[in-house]
Amino acid sequence: MKIDLAAPIFTQADVLEILPGLKAKTLQNWNERRLLDTGDQTAGRGGKRMYSGINIIKLSFMNLITEFGIGPKFASETASFIVGRANDVHSNHKIIVEDDGVHWAIDAGNIDSYKVGFITKKTDSRYDFELEDQHHSRMRRFGEPHIYLSIEVDFHILSTLNSIYRHLKSKEKDVRADVRPVA
Repeated sequence: MKIDLAAPIFTQADVLEILPGLKAKTLQNWNERRLLDTGDQTAGRGGKRMYSGINIIKLSFMNLITEFGIGPKFASETASFIVGRANDVHSNHKIIVEDDGVHWAIDAGNIDSYKVGFITKKTDSRYDFELEDQHHSRMRRFGEPHIYLSIEVDFHILSTLNSIYRHLKSKEKDVRADVRPVA
């Protein structure tokens, strides 16, 4: 069964478990700077901010892009750009259940065509982002800036979706382990 990617069902602890490369302080900083749309939630002291699957995919992209020295504001704008693609990828691929019960969002080996994102550095502080088909010629015309970074967008979305589904499956096992029959 597929989850609703827009439903805020994940806690901060879930997000950090799904995205082990993302630090809690970074997530908090990005929330304080309002770089991620989590609705009108205000976690405050003791409150729990909830995240959707789309938020997790965006955070995954933001984390990847900032690792290359690109600022969080541009990373957030770029991550927002791929939301539509994430919804398409999620809705157009079947879930595969393996023998051990792990749900996979996709068998990535069967993808014929996928999107690639190109980040081009225009100046020291300005970048552009293009989302193109994998068959797009990477040859640039004379005078155009060189590609600063290319990201296999669909692959990254699928990888994050797999992490989300594996996390949900592990939580399901934890819940079953906590439920013991009464003697």
